[in-house]
Amino acid sequence: MKSVPRGCREPAADGSDHAKLLDFGLVRVVDRSQWGEGASLTAEGAVLGSPGYISPEQTPGHRGDARSDLYSAGCLLFELLTGDWPFLEEDRTQLFRAHLAKPIPALEERRPDLRVHPDLRAVVARAMAKPPGDRFDDAVAMLSAFDAVPTPRARLR
Repeated sequence: MKSVPRGCREPAADGSDHAKLLDFGLVRVVDRSQWGEGASLTAEGAVLGSPGYISPEQTPGHRGDARSDLYSAGCLLFELLTGDWPFLEEDRTQLFRAHLAKPIPALEERRPDLRVHPDLRAVVARAMAKPPGDRFDDAVAMLSAFDAVPTPRARLR
């Protein structure tokens, strides 16, 4: 690996390198005993995060939770498969509105030469469900659903 900041790289149990995913663009202090109650950088009414991956509930400035991260992971999976964010809009306001209300574009619509297994399409759709309660319960459930998708999960024509 090239020069990677300390703390972002450490050997796996088998001695091989692996990367750590550290942030989806949100910053929040979680150790209140060290930093105090008022130290959180996220506040009610503040919109923080990467606009291409922000969950619908966070666009009006409400607090997100673990299901918000699943939405962001779904957006990332969409981008990995198609090469684009799910929503491509003219400005940030329109992008936020798209996350709030627009249906998720079909993966093949965005990349016509892509063939996706229906079960993988369902994983992306569930991760990116507008209501948080319609998403996976947690990352373990999302990973299980992904692992259950038969291979090849996706391929180019």
